[in-house]
Amino acid sequence: MTFSDDGTPRIEETTYGVPQSNGDVDFPPIVVDPNLDVCEPSTFYILRHTERFIAALGNGLDDSQEALTFEGFQRSIDLRQKFIDDFLPLEAIFVDNEFIRTHQTAAFTEELFQVPVTRYDALGGDATGVAPDDFDGQDLEERIAALNPCPDHAMVVTHGNAIVDVFNHLGFDANDVPQIGDFGKLFTLTFDDNRVGAVNVEPFGALETLDNQPFPVVPVSPLAAGALETTGTYSR
Repeated sequence: MTFSDDGTPRIEETTYGVPQSNGDVDFPPIVVDPNLDVCEPSTFYILRHTERFIAALGNGLDDSQEALTFEGFQRSIDLRQKFIDDFLPLEAIFVDNEFIRTHQTAAFTEELFQVPVTRYDALGGDATGVAPDDFDGQDLEERIAALNPCPDHAMVVTHGNAIVDVFNHLGFDANDVPQIGDFGKLFTLTFDDNRVGAVNVEPFGALETLDNQPFPVVPVSPLAAGALETTGTYSR
């Protein structure tokens, strides 16, 4: 709050912290210059978003609004540190437009590199607030192809149940890649001059929370009984 010259209070709005949602941002048009070659980065870093909060029933949040947990934010910081420790280059980042957790996972790495972040529509224009069980990769493909200048190295943040489809839409059959749905796994997909791909996977972060493992039992007061599931599995 500030005051004008006559002493009248004046409220000014500002923002702070990690961006909370970009789901209501209109997608910019995709324009491919016919005089340019289609952009084909040589290296993709592909990962599932880090641990996210599983909302209590009836709290009013839909799936797209569920943010990272403390552990998720810590792992996203660890992701940035991995790029530093391993001297990994990065020129572009892609995040799912509809889901806050993909933005938050990339935020610290984005801050480090100061590179463009492109929002892709994983739901194929059908934004339902539910993580994409049927991933539509066409928008991601088109946005990569239209990049100018074309980066050599790009990071794609997606969901546990969409990451195989991301690989497939980038031109690599990932059905046999191990640990592909886990938290804390950074997959490096590299293509040679003939666009033949190879994948390397490395962990990031100290926590060992893997996909479909039980998350910790949370003490619940009698008043909250029935309103909060204390056990379950990570899924998206």
